[in-house]
Amino acid sequence: MKEKFSNFLFFAGLALVLYLIVNVIHVIWYIADPEGFWGFAYFTELLRVGFLVVVILLFALFLIFVFFGMLISSFKNGFKKGDFFKLLGMLACVLIMPFVNYLFSNGISLYITKQLADKYEHLERTEDLVNRGEILKACKYAEKAFNKEVNRTPVSFLFFLSKLYSNTRFDKTQRLTTRYGAYLSYAHCLKNSGSSGEAEELYKQAMTLSNSDLLQEQKASFLSYPLLALAELNLQKGEYYKAEQYFEELEELHEELTVDDIYYQIQGRMLFSDRALRVGDFSKSARINMETLRMYEDSGLNTESRNYLGLLLIATLTEMHMNRFGSVQELLKKAQIIAEDKKDTPLYFNFLIVKGNFLTWAAENDYEASVLIQRSWWDNIRAVFEEKKTLKLQLLQEAEKSYSAALDVVIDKAGKNSYQYVSVLRQLGNFYYQIGDNKRAGELIEELQTILSPVRSENKDLYNDILLSSLASRKEVEEELLNEIEDQIFDQVASNFIFLTEEEKESFVSKTEKRIIFLNSYYVSENGPESAKRLYNNILATKQLALNSNQHLRRFISGAPKNIQTEYHQLLKNKEEILYTTNEEKLRSTSSEITEKERELKLKLVTMNSFSPFDPRGVTWEQVRDSLEPTEVAIEIINLPLKLSREEGEEVNYFALVLKKESEYPELIHLFREKDLEDFMNKEGNVQERMDVMYGSQKTEFLDIIWQPLSHELEDSSNVYLSISGLLHMVSFPALLLDQPYEMHLLGSTRDLITPNPTEGQEKKNHIALFGDAAFGSINKSDVRSFSSLDNQIKKGLESGLFNDLQYTRQEVDTIERIFNSANGMVSKWVGEKASEKTFRDLNKDKYNIIHLATHGFYFKKNSSVFSSTFDMMNQNFLEDNSMFRSGILLSREDVTGSVKESDGIITAFELSKMDFGGVDLMVLSACETARGDISGGEGVFGLQRALKLAGVKDQIVSLWQVPDKETSILFKIFYENLINGHSPYKSLNIAQREMALEHSPFYWAGFVLLE
Repeated sequence: MKEKFSNFLFFAGLALVLYLIVNVIHVIWYIADPEGFWGFAYFTELLRVGFLVVVILLFALFLIFVFFGMLISSFKNGFKKGDFFKLLGMLACVLIMPFVNYLFSNGISLYITKQLADKYEHLERTEDLVNRGEILKACKYAEKAFNKEVNRTPVSFLFFLSKLYSNTRFDKTQRLTTRYGAYLSYAHCLKNSGSSGEAEELYKQAMTLSNSDLLQEQKASFLSYPLLALAELNLQKGEYYKAEQYFEELEELHEELTVDDIYYQIQGRMLFSDRALRVGDFSKSARINMETLRMYEDSGLNTESRNYLGLLLIATLTEMHMNRFGSVQELLKKAQIIAEDKKDTPLYFNFLIVKGNFLTWAAENDYEASVLIQRSWWDNIRAVFEEKKTLKLQLLQEAEKSYSAALDVVIDKAGKNSYQYVSVLRQLGNFYYQIGDNKRAGELIEELQTILSPVRSENKDLYNDILLSSLASRKEVEEELLNEIEDQIFDQVASNFIFLTEEEKESFVSKTEKRIIFLNSYYVSENGPESAKRLYNNILATKQLALNSNQHLRRFISGAPKNIQTEYHQLLKNKEEILYTTNEEKLRSTSSEITEKERELKLKLVTMNSFSPFDPRGVTWEQVRDSLEPTEVAIEIINLPLKLSREEGEEVNYFALVLKKESEYPELIHLFREKDLEDFMNKEGNVQERMDVMYGSQKTEFLDIIWQPLSHELEDSSNVYLSISGLLHMVSFPALLLDQPYEMHLLGSTRDLITPNPTEGQEKKNHIALFGDAAFGSINKSDVRSFSSLDNQIKKGLESGLFNDLQYTRQEVDTIERIFNSANGMVSKWVGEKASEKTFRDLNKDKYNIIHLATHGFYFKKNSSVFSSTFDMMNQNFLEDNSMFRSGILLSREDVTGSVKESDGIITAFELSKMDFGGVDLMVLSACETARGDISGGEGVFGLQRALKLAGVKDQIVSLWQVPDKETSILFKIFYENLINGHSPYKSLNIAQREMALEHSPFYWAGFVLLE
């Protein structure tokens, strides 16, 4: 029995030892978590270390027992100090020597295998494969690592050492980090292989992991990568507001990162640039890219790296958008040197695409870009024996070679279902279309549609462009395709518009308009009933789209709760303060804060039950037709760049869409070529001489150019509602059609015929506010604001007599005052120094339904000589590029000793647009060039007339040229006499201009137009 018990103890002890050994092996395996060959090698090294530790511990225990035995024996036999220290030394030597020996023989091996194992951590390895273009291999690896982490089971209690270790905070942090890396690596692959939806979910899960308490010390670093990726994905989908939210989170994190962590700063700036580019603000995007490029170069980072090459290419793209082709060529020359050493990376085919785009442009525009043509020694030898090619042909051949090389690289590295393949194929298709090879272009575009159709919701921008390109390559287009194209365009507007700022909407519309123009050009070329219907609906949806949306928002806010109104008006006031910010860093910070506040306000509006966003397609051509009386006509005029015949090149042509009560569809009529109108309007002589010729001696010829094709459509008409575009904004239709039997009403869009007016149904008042005979000299005493070029030029104008005193304006407002007093109207009048900007701003705008400003107006053209080369970057962005800062009116500066900018006497269109004139039926700008501004596509004129519309003014009378103040005072005397007697503003102006025409040439009266 004793022997059995001894055997049992022996085997139990052996089992226990084996169990402990298995636990030791398992905990080492658990810690190493081997991945690949070098990971397994690292495990074996750790295993050797583990067993060595166990052996040494056992040996140490044995020595300790021996040591204590010897110690006890020495006390029994008499204690000797020398023997004790010998014993202690022997023990220390026995314990230390094995470690020294191991580190000497195996320490280097352990370090190397650890480094080689770390090299293949999930994200780093995946990124390395992706950067080398091996997308398929990267995805295979990432998926395996991801599945391993997702399916990882808890450690069994059987392995108690591993279980104890897994419960430590250190291990939990390590496991969380590993899982985070696996999520990112797989998401990174999914994003690059076109599965954006799955990638987005994984990035969000990675963000959730980043918020764990275990990672709080490194939270900023952990969140930065998924935030960047999510912002990029949403930009790709066209969800700009969501992208902006992720970007703002990223910006907040940057404050927590060290100043040395420039990589995240650069990535964030590039993302912000991409967002600006997609919204359509190319100028802002280009500026950010060039600043970021300089930031990278100044930071001392590697200028031969992939990152630097990427920055060069992005900057090149936006410089091309800005038509700065000298800069483009210099950037490409730098990029070409680096790209040749990076042929195994995706950036190489990006370089090839950008290079191909530039070379194609250079070939079409005879630009010398031969420095970018690469020839082998064999090409140089062969060229000697071949017929010499033109530079254009050489550039086109080099461009095609670049596109084809890029396609070969992508097919080899990423496969035909990758986003990269789609991008290159699209560029090659566009190239063939540009050189006239429609057959090959069409084949590529059809292939693109097949690839993108299943994932079109995740690639909206790209898919929209592909659909539009398909129009150019097809002889017949199905209705379903046209519906899909239109739906894609307007769905993108709907999903983003509400969250864009007023200014961003204008940039976004400019981008959207390019697609609409392409589509509308197709409808014009088809010229059938169905095409005409679609064309009219598109015009109703997009003409003054940003303006209509902003007006819609302001109208809603005017009826919103008081706190919402207060918050909105404070926002507008803050926007004005941008004018007075001289520090560029503060300007950027202030602008960012204002943008954030505007978005927060819009989020509040969206949650209100009574709020409905502006619907561009809420008005149809049938509704406009049904709103007409039997003798009324609605006309939409558009200008489009297109070919009218194969023999003619592409040029801008003007067309009219005519609607009558009985119309079954809008009638499309070709009017004229823009070049013909330009030639006629470019008369020699001063303003008076040119206007008297155009609207006087050559009025018939003028009518023949722009109106003759419509004359037969307007017979027996009583009212014509006209919406113009392009250069026609510079034409005085009241003067041109003064003798016609019908009334000609100028509208921003014929959709206004059915849009309810907020003042309809209200009792008409005869309450007028008059401003005249302002003391312009007081402006000279004002402090210079941040836009000193504008102030200084206005002051120079005052000194040179350009803005001299208007002696007849006092007579003008005095006369109008007498007219209103005689009809029991209410009049408030301010003249001299009291006719000030401060008085105008403080006006109780609900008290008056008419405001009359007899003063100076100004409009400076972009790149005008009045703007010197002293502009800094800030001024160029906010003044030079925006006519709302280059146009305005002058009043007195009342407080000549103070420095309050809001009362300096200079009111720009930008400032005016931030004011509230929602209760004003008519504003008369009796001043020079108040109808002028920069013409921007379907949005119309950016200047004072747009400012008044944004401010809520119903009707406005503005001038097209410099008008004489004496004759102007006479004109408005007649106008107000008729207005006070019950005539409409249109009829009153028409009568006044007819009477003036009896005694004066057109220059004196034809410049004023009524915009309704």
